Amino acid sequence: MHGESSYYIMFGPDICGYSTKKVHVIFNYKGKNHLIKKEIKCKDDELTHLYTLILNSDQTYEVKIDNEKVESGSLEDDWDFLRLREVEQPSCMVDHPGLEPVCLNVYSLQKACQIYGADYGPLRLRGIHQYAMLVSKSKM
Repeated sequence: MHGESSYYIMFGPDICGYSTKKVHVIFNYKGKNHLIKKEIKCKDDELTHLYTLILNSDQTYEVKIDNEKVESGSLEDDWDFLRLREVEQPSCMVDHPGLEPVCLNVYSLQKACQIYGADYGPLRLRGIHQYAMLVSKSKM
């Protein structure tokens, strides 16, 4: 690896001279590096140390040095990732409030068929029949 190598997670101590003595926790998301907002000091003595990063499924994390917790928190709070909004999705396409204005728009129907095809495979029908099939499948 070198300075231009791609990565998803960069983690570990950074000791450069007398001024830089910190632990890096950097995530690469969509091609952009996101550094932790907190300053985590690393050990700077002559001994060897074990650095551990624990990522939990509930979007929390812990940083340990020599098996002692030195930092913890939430991924959402401590990094500048794009915050995902939770939007309640309708259970059926025809229940969506935006369906009525676009339901007969051929371009909207073509796009819906493309999305359906990417998720479930191509529809076997052509022309207006495939659009009718798409709407009827969404009612199931």
